[in-house]
Amino acid sequence: MSQNKHLKQTQHHFRWIIVLTSLIVIGAAAFVGYRYFNSAKESLPREVKLTAVGDSLTQGVGDPTNKGGYTHLIRQKVTQTNPNVHLSTANYGISGETTDQINHRVVYSKRLAHSLREADMITITTGGNDLLKFLKVNVVGLSKHQLDQKLTGYCQTYQTRVTRLFRNIRHLNRRAPIFVFGIYNPVYVYFPQVSYIITTQSAIRTRSQIR
Repeated sequence: MSQNKHLKQTQHHFRWIIVLTSLIVIGAAAFVGYRYFNSAKESLPREVKLTAVGDSLTQGVGDPTNKGGYTHLIRQKVTQTNPNVHLSTANYGISGETTDQINHRVVYSKRLAHSLREADMITITTGGNDLLKFLKVNVVGLSKHQLDQKLTGYCQTYQTRVTRLFRNIRHLNRRAPIFVFGIYNPVYVYFPQVSYIITTQSAIRTRSQIR
């Protein structure tokens, strides 16, 4: 009887040891998990750098507040929704530049290249001035069929230019996400200039016929 009693006591103690050990393991795991997720929160980027490159849309032309267009709106939104994150922006938009001109700055501007290397986010606007340049040359004097043919060839050329721009940016920074901002109908935005071109060329043609 004494042996059975002793065996039962030993088993009882053994169970308690297992329970205590399990509690210690669970507690240690909880502590490690707490430390891990807390450290993850503490390691969130306190400062995020945004570099914006492009044309007038990036520069902020037309912004009634004169605060830099959409880059200011992004910084404002991030500040409101993420108080622990400080977003700094560098705006390298220049009104009137085509994709090739923007790409030239990416390659040869040391300040822009440095900003792109350090950026956590990159935004681009381009294409509107490329379209305007095409329209200046081709919008008058061509039939619809001729214009469609020229436009098809120009689209392929433009795709090559954009690809080159992205490749050069990625050469400077391989980790930052790139966001491309544009407008649904660029002809609508640039229409006043196109209309002026058509009116001017029509007037020149009329004068030449009178003479």
